[in-house]
Amino acid sequence: MHKERMKLTVFSVDHEYLLLTRQYAGPGAELQLPAFRPMIRISEGSTMLQEKLVPPETKAHVSVARLRRFWYVACQSEELARKPLARTVVGVPLVLFRDASGKAAALLDRCPHRNVPLSLGRIVAGGRLECAYHGWQFEAGGRCALVPGLLVSREHERERRAPSAAVREQGGLVWVYPELDAVPDAPALRAAHDRTRVCARGA
Repeated sequence: MHKERMKLTVFSVDHEYLLLTRQYAGPGAELQLPAFRPMIRISEGSTMLQEKLVPPETKAHVSVARLRRFWYVACQSEELARKPLARTVVGVPLVLFRDASGKAAALLDRCPHRNVPLSLGRIVAGGRLECAYHGWQFEAGGRCALVPGLLVSREHERERRAPSAAVREQGGLVWVYPELDAVPDAPALRAAHDRTRVCARGA
């Protein structure tokens, strides 16, 4: 029977261990590793033990910078008519619509009742945005003004509110501030007048 001695060096983050295996007795021999998790994985071949270098296991981590405390163009003014408009701005799903006075508004595109996208709803009398699922109606500021079948009550009104985003409309563009329920701390936008150019996709 073929026998030989094998020396294996196993590394951890702070220590180095020298491990002498038992005499190799052919396929099926067990290799006793220390209790710590090594950075060298040992696999058993047909005649010899083979060393395979593998990276240490690490926790998955993704770093994404989201600059929400700035103004972004959500759409052109002419795009926002009588129907709700869905937009995602720096990762925040928003629904844009116009109230009874024609002023643009933006809410989180999620009904606080069952998380149905509010952009699937419609604009009803009074310029309210009505959810397509159970008919909850929201004002431009996010307040739920009507719940079908619910008597007049201000109890739990805060829980029924939809988070809102600040909106400004100028120069033929609708700007949103995607930091929800926040007062914009960015400086006022300057009017671009006739120097504003909007390039459509594919232009």
